[in-house]
This record gives sequence, C-alpha cells and structure tokens, in this order.
Amino acid sequence: MGYEVEDVPVSAVKPAVFMPCVRPYSSRTRSLALVCLLVLLVPSPCTARTPRLDPETGRLRILYIGTAFWGTSPGRILLLDPKVDPTLVPIITVWYTDEENARYMRLYMPKNYDDLVENKDLIHLAGVDAAMITPRWQNDFTRAVTEEGLSLLMTDGHRGFGGASAQKGEWKGTRIEQEVLPVYVYTGEFVEGPIMIRVLASDDPLMRSLPWGTAPPLNSLNKLTAKEGAIVLADDGKKGYPVLAYWDLGQGMSMIFATDLHGYYSERWVKEWGYWHDFVLNLEYYSCGVDVPTDPEIMHLIRNSFSEYAQRVALLRDMMGFIEKFGASTAPIEEGMSTVQDERAEGDGLYLEQSYQEALDHYASVLKAMRGLELKALKLKDNALWWIYVSEWLAVSGVLMICGVALWALMVQRKLYREIATTRTG
Repeated sequence: MGYEVEDVPVSAVKPAVFMPCVRPYSSRTRSLALVCLLVLLVPSPCTARTPRLDPETGRLRILYIGTAFWGTSPGRILLLDPKVDPTLVPIITVWYTDEENARYMRLYMPKNYDDLVENKDLIHLAGVDAAMITPRWQNDFTRAVTEEGLSLLMTDGHRGFGGASAQKGEWKGTRIEQEVLPVYVYTGEFVEGPIMIRVLASDDPLMRSLPWGTAPPLNSLNKLTAKEGAIVLADDGKKGYPVLAYWDLGQGMSMIFATDLHGYYSERWVKEWGYWHDFVLNLEYYSCGVDVPTDPEIMHLIRNSFSEYAQRVALLRDMMGFIEKFGASTAPIEEGMSTVQDERAEGDGLYLEQSYQEALDHYASVLKAMRGLELKALKLKDNALWWIYVSEWLAVSGVLMICGVALWALMVQRKLYREIATTRTG
C-alpha cells in the first residue's frame, strides 16, 4: 500500500528537513506532493530576499576587496553614491608587495566575524588573489552568507575566478568556489571576444534596469560553468558561458560577473557605454537584494550629477585655497557651500527613499548653486589679484617709459654724441 505526505505547519519544519506523517495516499495527492517538492527545490527570485541594509542609515555596507583603485577605479563610483557605504581594501598582488597587502588587510578588514556580520551587507571580491583570502576568511565569508544573510559578489579577470597572470593562489578547489559561488571556475581559461552578451532573463529586475541593447562587446570573459540551481541572467551568446549569474544560498546569496570592473576586459563598456556607472551600482544593489531602480534615464541623470558635483566641489575648494594665499576672505563662499551641502543632503534623503524624480530636481538645483558659487569665487580671485595686476602694470609701464626716454635721448637727440672736429691735415 502507498503513502502520502500530510500537511505540516511551516513553523514546525526546519530548512531542508522533511517531516512526513504517513497514511494511505491517492495518485492525485501524490502528484500534488511532487509539485510542492519541485517548487521548494526551485531557487527563489533574488528580489524575494530580505534586503541587507544598514538599519540606521538605509545604506549598503560593502566590503570591497581588490581592484578598487585600479584602472578606471570602480571604488570611486561607489564612493559617489549616497546609498553606498563602501569599505575599500586595495589588495592587488601585482602592484603591492606582500607586506603592503598584509598591512591593508590589517587596516581595513573586519576585526572578527561579529564585526563582519554586524557591519557589512555585501562581500565583493574584485580581482583579489585567492592567496590573500585565507581559509579563516573563506570560512567566515561562507558562514556569513549561509547563516547571516550577507551576499557575496565575485568579479574580475586575471586574479578572479580561474585567474591567470601573476596569480599566487587558485580559486579552484577553495571553499568559496566549491560552496559559495554559483559557478565552477577553470584555472587560466578565458573566452576570447569580442563578446556580445545575450540576455536570458529579460524580466529580471537587474536586466530590466539597463538598456542592454546599447552595450558594446566585451573583450573577454573568464570561462565558467553554471552549477545546478544557479540562475544565469546573461551569457556569452554562443556557448552558454555565464556572464551574470546568481543563486540564493542559505540565508543569503552569491553572484558573479564573469569579467572585470576596472576596464581591462570591459574596456569598451567603460569607454563607450554611457550606462557603465549605472551598471556597476545596479550590480551592487541587486547583490544586496535591494530594489534596482527601473527608470534607467532618470538614474543616469542622477548618477551623472554625482560626478559633476564632486568635480565642482574639488574645483571650488582648490580655487578657495588659491584665493586665501593672497589674503582674501572666502567666508561668503563657505556660507554658500554650507547651504548647498544642506540642499544636497535633502536630495540624498530623497534618493535613499527612492523618490528619484524629486531627488533629481534637488540635485539640479545644487549644481546650479555650485555654478553660482564658482562665479563668486572668480570675482573674489579678481579682487584679490587686483593689486598684483596694478603692480605688474606699473612695473611694466615704468620700464617702458625709462627705456623710451633713454632711446629718445640716445638715438634721436644724440645727447652723448659730439660733432667730429677738423683734423690738422684737413
């Protein structure tokens, strides 16, 4: 005689443990049980996860280990976004010595496991050599993802995934590769380009957030194979090698982007694709389970304003430092900067609340005010340099007058010349 599975309250069931109550079954109930089991086995969408954020500020606390300041400096993109609170650990084995890398690890890595899970939401391994992530850290990262709901994102080329040039340690066979990543890696193997990626999950929030049809080819990818249960969002368009993939893992998730973020293999994306900054930030948002903005045009304008604001602030600060060297007071500019910063903070608040149109209006007003402060600073500079201009004019004019008088006297009136007298023989 057959048996069927009786319903049991969800609260009474531990993860990955079945608690059957046995009684005779019918074919209909057996089919229903099979369907339920398949539903349980299918990975849930990334957006169904509870977002990991700082409960006080609403910001994404990212532990970015690797090529933060290499090439196009993707770390700077994160620093500009008000929603991101990055801790940048610049570990590059081909740039820094082992002693320098060890020092950066001591300075910027979490002090212990509790510090990691309490103060970080995403672990981003960006081109970091496997030799730098010790077994202790790999164990902590694995536990943090599966038990505490953190996310792990791996990107990059020569030192990420299979690695190649100057790699001191392989990811192949590590705990991160075997238990955390949604893909298998191949040491030293790449998929050569140009590669036009193929979107496989057009309804996924990340894939809806950007105009992928405008993206140029990638130069190359790390060769990867998706694990069973992984969700591949985009591949190479030819042999099915994953470009973007993730899976939910325990309480958290793990995601990959099969090439780099510092502009080597992704050179044309960085140089030619106007949405490069948007892609980098959306990838970080998505990895944390945060809602990805769905209007690419508004987000593009907002994120461009972040860069412009940072450039204008740096320019204005340099100009003020120059003016102060000549004894001029920059107090009016400082007061204006304070007002602008308050308005910028209001815009950041709207941005964190996902009121993107209102935030864009605030940022546009901030940039207009910054341009006005630059004009004031130029006027202050002109006033501060007025006496210098006068002194230079007097000096040049005085020298010109002296030279003119001397020339007139010597060459026209011939003051120093005497008429030649008659000789005796004459």
